[in-house]
Amino acid sequence: MGSEITARRSPRIKVSATAPEGKTIEKVIVQKDGKRFWIVPVDANSVHFSEADDNYSQDTIYAVKVILTNGERAWSSPIWVDKR
Repeated sequence: MGSEITARRSPRIKVSATAPEGKTIEKVIVQKDGKRFWIVPVDANSVHFSEADDNYSQDTIYAVKVILTNGERAWSSPIWVDKR
């Protein structure tokens, strides 16, 4: 989180999130350049997934938002991916 990397081809986005004990994750939103890119419904205490960004063609900023069923939210730091 909060890092900068370089990628020549489609980066693989790996997300792992765990809610505090007794809480449930409702959904995970992956943003690309400030717009919703993936929405993953969860309904569990933790989530782990990995997807390639097949539309990667230029420098990109990703961020992840986790929303719990009680409305609480958490954000990742941005991750900058520079196209080479």
